[in-house]
Amino acid sequence: MPPALTQERTVQIEPLYVKLPGGRRGAHGLSKDQVAADQRRRLQGAMIVAVDRQGYQKTTAREVCRLAGVSERAFYELFDNKQGCFLASYDTIVSRAVERINLAYRGEEDPERRLCRAFEQFALEAASEPQAAQFALVETFGAGQEAFARMDRGRETFEGMIAASISNPSRGVTLSPTIAKGIVGGVERVSRVYLLAGKIDELSATAGELSTWVSSYRPWYCSTPAETPRAAARPQRGLRGKDEGLRILRAAAAIATSDGYSGLSAARITRLAGVSEETFASLYNGADAIEACFLAAFDLLGAEALVCAARASRDAGGWPDGVRSGITALLDHVAGHPFLGPVAFIEIFSVGPSAIERRSTMLRKFAEVFIRRIPDPQRPSELVAEAIVGAIWAVIHDYVVRGQVHLLHELADDATYLALAPVIGHEAAIQLILGDRGSVRFAVRAPNLSLAPPAGPDRLPGPAKPGWSDPDVPLVVIDLASVETYFLVRPLSGLAVEQAGAVWCPLISQPAQLDLDVDAARGYANRLQIPFVRPETHHAPVPRAMRLAALASQRGRCAIWTVRATRLAWATGADLGRLGEDSRPQDIDAEDDLEGYLELMAEEIGLDVSDAKLAAEEGSQWDLELHSISRWLAQLGIHSAPALRWQGNLYTGLDAISAVLADSGMHPPLA
Repeated sequence: MPPALTQERTVQIEPLYVKLPGGRRGAHGLSKDQVAADQRRRLQGAMIVAVDRQGYQKTTAREVCRLAGVSERAFYELFDNKQGCFLASYDTIVSRAVERINLAYRGEEDPERRLCRAFEQFALEAASEPQAAQFALVETFGAGQEAFARMDRGRETFEGMIAASISNPSRGVTLSPTIAKGIVGGVERVSRVYLLAGKIDELSATAGELSTWVSSYRPWYCSTPAETPRAAARPQRGLRGKDEGLRILRAAAAIATSDGYSGLSAARITRLAGVSEETFASLYNGADAIEACFLAAFDLLGAEALVCAARASRDAGGWPDGVRSGITALLDHVAGHPFLGPVAFIEIFSVGPSAIERRSTMLRKFAEVFIRRIPDPQRPSELVAEAIVGAIWAVIHDYVVRGQVHLLHELADDATYLALAPVIGHEAAIQLILGDRGSVRFAVRAPNLSLAPPAGPDRLPGPAKPGWSDPDVPLVVIDLASVETYFLVRPLSGLAVEQAGAVWCPLISQPAQLDLDVDAARGYANRLQIPFVRPETHHAPVPRAMRLAALASQRGRCAIWTVRATRLAWATGADLGRLGEDSRPQDIDAEDDLEGYLELMAEEIGLDVSDAKLAAEEGSQWDLELHSISRWLAQLGIHSAPALRWQGNLYTGLDAISAVLADSGMHPPLA
């Protein structure tokens, strides 16, 4: 780790710039706008220096003002706060670099040399202004979500440049946006490695090798998405034991997932873990105790993911198949783990530069696993291996931050291509990817309990909780045992679209008003012109189906699951309380095959069948999830289903919700 990230740097609060000459009317002779522009320039320069000295989190507006020789009053006339100054400084660095890189790219007459010239200019920019490079490539990660958004917008320029160089629009052939995003992520990864190692001046020597690596990718498209095999997630030994240290790490990961890194405290961690504060202090103490605990949890999560990928790679046949199996296992592991995505792809950046180095070390280990089985003649260089891992991590990160972790299986083909095309060539990589069609089998996957939340009264809701707290995010609460959910689910799925960010979740509640009046329910069904068959067990709870709804909610598929399950119950009279049970006599109709219905419904909506069967069983982790969801909804004032939060207002029951739907043109009035 470079000294800049491990040692306290002496901060000398001395002006870096000469103040403008004073005077009541301004002896400098500059206009008010010219003075403001000069102050802005000095403040941005001071921000870059201050952050380089001690990181974004420890930098203060007062320090920036002193370095710039600008009053705090002038600072707040120009910027809302410290972050505003930071973001403006970032924009200045990036816009200046983009302009110069674009000039170099467009100024190269040889099309095959353009990317190399762009990389050379990028390296020159970083080497000539290392403080600015550190600011843009490292420190930005600790400056909040708005800084992330700025980074994404900056990447789009380079993604477009990559796509333009590789695509052939005249022939209708364009590079996949995912591949372009991965390539930019790989270049960023290599640049960050050199920067953190204090070798940024050597980056220009990699331009040719990076250009060759990028050129190994070509446009391709598969009209039949892969049915990717799911790797069995095996809990590592010891992670479910009574070790207090591991319980502390589980608790830290759970809290960071639900409330972010800023929500961590020794009191909260120890309470959730069920250990004393003395025990916590014996393991983590001092001013950086929380940071050390969080990073230890991050290391544990990373080690588990690494073992999962390495085992799947080892158990495959030849090494190319091993690479594909390892990537598929990694994607499946991230998608199915309750904490890994939020902790390793989002909250890790809240810690600051020290966490960036920790993350870099973890990625280096993944690169080592990736190249370990590749024969020497085909083994990529260390630089290319780092770029490939950076590319794969970048596209996973994009899915996680966009709340699409449940769709990570979609990346299997592109991620495999990113890994293999530079090693075995474009055609061979495509052949291996497409060759899997028709031979896929789903492996039985045990629930991932290695970092499951500790059981107890402080059990926290799952990863969706941060989105639930925003009153502007639509929230739909369903109970599959309620006929009111059946009547409302289809128009609600069109109003509060889950794929657009709406949250759907289950809540086992008392019977709704219409559940107690069968004749009235039949009248509503006739008015809506939908089938209605009252299940014999109505209105008993249906915990098996509700556990499956909790699983579907975490995967972002609760709306479509609710549509299918309520139709099965209320259009056919099937007993959802027995959904998935293997108790079918040989002589009854297939229409009563509740195990077969579960398999069909799971496959239809995109859930792994083995996951669904495990989730339905009593005592599965989804019982805890249902309890957790119930407690968290109660904090929002929601105690029964169906319920709808729409445009900041809460509506409960058929009449209130149908009125909202009617106003939106989604539903005929029922009241």
